[in-house]
Amino acid sequence: MNFCVLKNKKKTTFENFDIFKNWAKEHLGLKFIGNDIVFYSASLATRLFIFKLDGVLYISDCLANMTEYLNGVQELQSSIDFYKKFGFILPPFTQYTGVYMTAPFVCFNISEKEITFSSNYPENKNTTSCNTPVLVDELDSFFSKLKSDDELEILVSGGIDSSALLGFVNDRFSVSKSIMCKMSSLPKEGVIANELSNSIKVPFESYNLDVDLSDRASEFIDETGEYISDSISLVFPELFERINDFSQEKNIIDGQGADSLLNGLPLDKIYTLWAKISWARYVFYPLSLLPIYKDKSTPIKRKFYRFSKALKCLTQLDFRHSILCAMTENENIDTEYEKYFLSELSVLYSKYKDWHLVLRMVYLFRVLPAREMQKYLLAKKYNINIVAPFLDDDLISAYLFTPNSETVKRGVYKYPITKLAQNYWPGYFETSKTSPFQINYRLGLNDIKSFSIERIRKTINGSNIL
Repeated sequence: MNFCVLKNKKKTTFENFDIFKNWAKEHLGLKFIGNDIVFYSASLATRLFIFKLDGVLYISDCLANMTEYLNGVQELQSSIDFYKKFGFILPPFTQYTGVYMTAPFVCFNISEKEITFSSNYPENKNTTSCNTPVLVDELDSFFSKLKSDDELEILVSGGIDSSALLGFVNDRFSVSKSIMCKMSSLPKEGVIANELSNSIKVPFESYNLDVDLSDRASEFIDETGEYISDSISLVFPELFERINDFSQEKNIIDGQGADSLLNGLPLDKIYTLWAKISWARYVFYPLSLLPIYKDKSTPIKRKFYRFSKALKCLTQLDFRHSILCAMTENENIDTEYEKYFLSELSVLYSKYKDWHLVLRMVYLFRVLPAREMQKYLLAKKYNINIVAPFLDDDLISAYLFTPNSETVKRGVYKYPITKLAQNYWPGYFETSKTSPFQINYRLGLNDIKSFSIERIRKTINGSNIL
């Protein structure tokens, strides 16, 4: 079997498996199992696409780079249905038949005939405490990897994660600027972010991105070849262009991942309540048939949306379905991959006996690679380096199996980072409330999903004109 690697838009070919194996370990971060062509990625930083055609195994860091090799490959209807319903495609699937995306703890076995995959999650071997001092040590270790003269800017939202990082980094290193996307529907968060920045004399910049981002949508799809899975993925390149300085690379700190890693997801709170009302779930189950309120354009409408979704999750008899309900965007579609997803959730719960830990695994290693990581895909194009400590392999390893008793204390979720934020900003963060990201931009007359599907279909058919 021959091997073709498409990385950074450069093509490298191999005819010898051992040479490919050694190169892939160093340059792609792949881990191999024995001498068979079985590899897996245990890192959020390794995001690759694989495809086999005519005896050649193709591996690329960008799905768009594989377009010329995908002639004759069909759209995968199951993936499209899943995308229409949940807004992302569940790894390791992509929108194409026979094309897969790597994700942490997914093993791929490549034979002469086919590519097969399986999940191989780690054992829970936690033996150490992971409290706030440990978090401080891990953050110290992470930021010490940066060059001493690196200038650091930070994305702030007025929420607890970015605020804790703002205080921490400015205390130990130096923050040259804080940057915020103005959220007109959440004005309080902007006030908080500005006040915190001013109190430590860090310049604060706020950008109004309530604009038409149709060009950004086209840019994203043309550059990546992927459906847009997160609305923020269009906001970021618009922000990158406004703040970039091509004379030097910018280092932008982002707190992405803290919610997933430290029991700060809305579903963590819902599960706590769901477990307490076991006696009442059968009584209230008919309420699960009520539709989810869709409009999120104002604070009060967003509260209705969150309430209706929480009610939907709480009234499920099986918590696996609560997880799916939390992700659902279109309730009118049945998808084949839901069975696969439900099966993986069952395996995870059987392995860990802990729904909080299952949520960490699912959001960190399935949802985040497919959806949240998309916002960073165009950063390099704008000479920006994203500095994300909560996506770091070492920090994830330190906190992945943290006991729930240390992440949730006295009703406070994300306890370690909540205490860290309180150390720097007393009086601001009494709870672990996370600020939702809400930019009311426009996309012509289209929604993100229909725009993505039509744009990619026309690109594959040789036309880049909508």
